[in-house]
Amino acid sequence: MKVCKYISIVMCCFGMIVSIGLSQESQDIKPREPLYYLGLYGAYNRTIHTADFRELPGFPNCCPKFATTTGSGVSFGGLIEFELTPFIKLQTRVGFGTFGADFSVPETIGNTPITQNGRDTTTPITVAHFLGSTINAVSIEPTVALKFLGGLYSRVGLMPDIYLQVISCNVKR
Repeated sequence: MKVCKYISIVMCCFGMIVSIGLSQESQDIKPREPLYYLGLYGAYNRTIHTADFRELPGFPNCCPKFATTTGSGVSFGGLIEFELTPFIKLQTRVGFGTFGADFSVPETIGNTPITQNGRDTTTPITVAHFLGSTINAVSIEPTVALKFLGGLYSRVGLMPDIYLQVISCNVKR
């Protein structure tokens, strides 16, 4: 009798433990999602500058015309992203970028008088007109990302720049 009583108590306890374990497995436990994501970004910038001028005010120059050139720089900054729904995210980037370029225009000046070996003569001379520019900007870029086709996102936003130094000129002749 006593043995049956102990076996019944052990079986009841075992049954309760198994049923508690099974009920916890059947519940969907969702992993915690972060409220926001933080990140860093960096980029190499290749820029194309087009111009149509001979000289800048306050910088006299005899260059025929500054036209087109390319430049390079870097961009870096941070970003924060909030998920509003599984299909819509808000993202904001704050960064710094450099977008400068150097203009160089060669010009051949003919019949330039020079003294060579004690004799006065004329010769064509080639000179280079150089204008270096530096453009630094801080940017703030709020965007909205829309998810479609499974995992692809399309981003729409604005990127206003605050120019720290519009043009820093270095003119050489």
